[in-house]
Amino acid sequence: MHRPHLVIMDEPTSGLDPLMRQVFAEVLLALRDQGRTVFLSSHVLSEVQSVCDRVAILRAGQLQTIQTIHDAMETRSIHVTTPSTLDIAALEEVTGVRKAIRTANGYRISISGSMEMLFRFLADYPIHDFRTEELRLEDRFAEYYKGSPKV
Repeated sequence: MHRPHLVIMDEPTSGLDPLMRQVFAEVLLALRDQGRTVFLSSHVLSEVQSVCDRVAILRAGQLQTIQTIHDAMETRSIHVTTPSTLDIAALEEVTGVRKAIRTANGYRISISGSMEMLFRFLADYPIHDFRTEELRLEDRFAEYYKGSPKV
């Protein structure tokens, strides 16, 4: 391939086996390291997450967001098990908390940034279990596809 400044690819790994997908990812990273710009359209969001610096999400032909992968992945999901009833409205006012919902055995909290203020909030409650998991790009993508499209 010649040395273009801009490379545009649409679903480039479709039909590739796992080994060739890895080779392709290495080629993309080498292009990036050479200062080239690559636009990659893909439904394989795990690959997008592993090789891209920024992500744009389109829905119904409309741009929903452009974020760095780091910013898009900063949100984590927290699972808190407690016998107490938490005030959801107060919990959602805690710095960094994006959303909180009651589950069968506790609460699921979506948070970005520092968890310090969440810990301070929860310090007044008996906590039986506390688990955190990073969201995948698929999870972030799905947030933009809930409900009716904005057209």
